[in-house]
Amino acid sequence: MKIEQSNVSLFSSYQKNHKIEEIESLHMWKDKEVAPERVSGGDRLELSKEFKKMEHEAKQINSENYAFDVELDPKLMAIIRALEALTGKKINLSMYHHADSSKTLDSAKVEASKGSEQNTQPQRLGWGMEYSYSRSEISSEELSFSASGSVSTKDGTQIDFKLAFSMSRSVATHESLSFKAGDALIDPLVLNFDGNTVTMGSIKHRFDLDLDGKDDEFSFVGSTSGFLALDKNGDGKINDGSELFGPTLGNGFDELAAYDEDGNAWIDESDAIFEKLLIWTKDENGNEELYTLKEKNVGALYLNSASTTFDLEDAQNNQVAKMRESSLYLSEDGGAGTLQEVDLRV
Repeated sequence: MKIEQSNVSLFSSYQKNHKIEEIESLHMWKDKEVAPERVSGGDRLELSKEFKKMEHEAKQINSENYAFDVELDPKLMAIIRALEALTGKKINLSMYHHADSSKTLDSAKVEASKGSEQNTQPQRLGWGMEYSYSRSEISSEELSFSASGSVSTKDGTQIDFKLAFSMSRSVATHESLSFKAGDALIDPLVLNFDGNTVTMGSIKHRFDLDLDGKDDEFSFVGSTSGFLALDKNGDGKINDGSELFGPTLGNGFDELAAYDEDGNAWIDESDAIFEKLLIWTKDENGNEELYTLKEKNVGALYLNSASTTFDLEDAQNNQVAKMRESSLYLSEDGGAGTLQEVDLRV
C-alpha cells in the first residue's frame, strides 16, 4: 500500500481519581457520681498482655494531669491510652471529676445492698465509651482513544476508517473499627408524626431515665414526636425509664421485639401488647398527653432497623441527643412514618 493522501483525526481522554474518606467518632460519658466499687458478676473479659501492660502504666499516671481517678477504673484509663495511640490524638478528660471522697466504702456497701433488694435492674458502672472509625478509599482510572479519517492510495483506493478503544479500572476498599465499653446507652424509641424524622424540643423533663435511682434531666422530643411507652403500673403516667423501650437493655428495638408473639417482625393487633402501648408527648407549653396507638392512627410497628447515626442539637448548637437506628410504622390509612431509636444526653 502506497499512501497518496490522508486525513486523520486522533482523540484521547484520560481521567484518574483517588479519594480517601475517613470518619471517626468518640463518644464518652460519665454519670454525675461514680460508685467507688467495681461491679461483680458481670461478663468476663480477657485482656491481652499488651493491654494489661497499658493498664499497669495507666495506674502510674499522675491524676493531676488527667483530672480523673485512674485508680478508680484503670481499665477505662487503659482503653483511653489505646485510643490515643490508635488516633495519635490526645483525649481531653477534663469532663471527668473525682468521685465524692466523702462517701466511705462502708456506706457504699450499704447502698449497694439496699439497691439489690429494691431494684432488679443491672447496676451501672457510671461511665461509658463508644468509639468508631471507618476509612474508605476509592481509586479509578479511565482512558479512551479514538481515531477516524480517510486515506487515498496511489492505486486510487479510498479507505475510510474508524477505530476506538477504552480502558478502565476501579478499586474500592473499606475498613472499620468500633467498640463499646461501660454502660449501655439510653436509647428510647420515638414515633414521628407530620414529618420524616425526630425533632428535639426546648422542653426539659426530669425523672430516673437510666434506672440508677437518681433523677436525670434530658431534652424531650418535639411536639410532632412522641416516646413509645408502656404504663406498667397503670397509674396513667410514665414514671421512669422502665416504662420506655430502650433504657433497660440499651436497645429499644430488642426490648419491643420480646412482645412479638407471632414472630412476624411486626408489633400489630395480633400481639397482646399492641392495645397497651402508648405514645407519650408534650406540646410547646410542656403539657403532657398519653395517646393509644389507635388514637394516633398507628396500625403496626416494624421491628427491624437500620443504622442512622446523626447528632441532634438544640437552637444553640448544643448536642442534646443522637439518633441511632431507624425503622417504620404503618398507619391505618395505608401511610407510613418513622420509628427511631434516640440516645438521650442526660
